Amino acid sequence: CRFMVGNNGLKLNVAFIVAVSTGICIYAREEAEMLPALFVFAICLSTIQPAIPRSFTVGEAVVIAELFAVLFHVTMFSVVFEVAHVRMLTSKLRKIIAIGLFSGVGISAANLLLFRAWPVLNINRLQELHGSCHCVMTAIMLVLVLEWMSYSIGENSLIWVWNYVTEHTATPLKFIVYYLIVLAPALALAPSSHKGSSHQIVVRKYFHLLALVMFIPTILVHIRFMALAFAVALCVFMVAEALRIVEVKILADIMNPFMARYVDERDSGVAVLTHIYLLLGCALPVFFTYFIQRGVFSANSLLIALSGVTVTGLGDAAASYFGKRFGRYRWPGSAKTVEGSCAMIVAVLALQAFCLRIVGFHHLSAASWCRLVLADVLVSLLEACTDQIDNLFLPLYHIALLQMV
Repeated sequence: CRFMVGNNGLKLNVAFIVAVSTGICIYAREEAEMLPALFVFAICLSTIQPAIPRSFTVGEAVVIAELFAVLFHVTMFSVVFEVAHVRMLTSKLRKIIAIGLFSGVGISAANLLLFRAWPVLNINRLQELHGSCHCVMTAIMLVLVLEWMSYSIGENSLIWVWNYVTEHTATPLKFIVYYLIVLAPALALAPSSHKGSSHQIVVRKYFHLLALVMFIPTILVHIRFMALAFAVALCVFMVAEALRIVEVKILADIMNPFMARYVDERDSGVAVLTHIYLLLGCALPVFFTYFIQRGVFSANSLLIALSGVTVTGLGDAAASYFGKRFGRYRWPGSAKTVEGSCAMIVAVLALQAFCLRIVGFHHLSAASWCRLVLADVLVSLLEACTDQIDNLFLPLYHIALLQMV
């Protein structure tokens, strides 16, 4: 069942048990620099549901808290303190991406906290102008973030990013133009459906295919810019959703009617998160490849970079479409069909083989191909049985499986 994190006792117990057990392990291994991240994880896990009620399952809350903790750890020890043996951010672009993501979370959290504080402050005049107050605070924090970026890289961050996008062959600028050309008609022609209608899920996969068309070329050609673009988009999505939740009228009037056409029972809470999960699911494998593997230098790194797009963009969409249209045999205890899972396996494997061929990494051993097929089969089985948001969980699971290819 889809259990929402609503019980205070469960929240605090989970946070406490995880924090204490992990803290003991960290202390035993003398890795004290991990303790602040553990503290952030425990705080996030115990406060995320009260901040955004009825929006997370237990699994989703744990994963989001873990991601926040990792982001905090990387930013603090690689940007702020620059501890030598845990430094990951050795380039200006990596620092800008990390600071941007960390600040996007911070700005969103600050708006939610201020929104919660209005009834406590009981300042009637400010409550009437709360939308303007949130916008001003967001603008001030954005300026501070840009100054932080500039200080971290030793030059004006906006000028540096502009030069990065436009210098040499200006490939990033060409991709920006490509995104605009694709997005403009795609959003104008986006199909809609009524909440609860039988084909609503299939209609939502339209945006999965849109992600496929937009992101695969950039991942294959320029993964560094893809990481930057994902970071910018995630920050925009998070801050925009936070401002919508706190009822900034100018944004809410635009976003609410559009989102109402696609939300389902999974978005029954305060926040609408499935579109953010889709973007995050596509972005996490790219971040892993760029930050951990330092780029696409092998078949393994290419498959991992593509895993979010292939699994959520194509595989999940194929499973949904073929399962609805041709599915007859259902998995035990699930509404998903065997035909849909088979379609997902075939679609994902075909796209992977195509991309490997384009880049020139297709000369894999027979054992590697078998392990790749096994990874795709296992992720399709998870898609068939999970009741979590598959946009978020499938890419993480697939990244782990692709380590063996």
